[in-house]
Amino acid sequence: MGGDLADVRVWVGELDAVHEWFVHRFSRSEPRESALADMRGPLAPLERKNGWVRHEAPCDRVEV
Repeated sequence: MGGDLADVRVWVGELDAVHEWFVHRFSRSEPRESALADMRGPLAPLERKNGWVRHEAPCDRVEV
């Protein structure tokens, strides 16, 4: 499994297409966005990718 940055960028771009296959299953926008974020998580440029690190990542923060 080769993993160079160009491949990862292609995969991230394809996630939107994959997301479209099942997005109609969610009636609210929050679960739709959460599902896409969960799919993007393993491809994120984070050193460690456990649930806690992903939760604390700046891209997941919500301004109140």
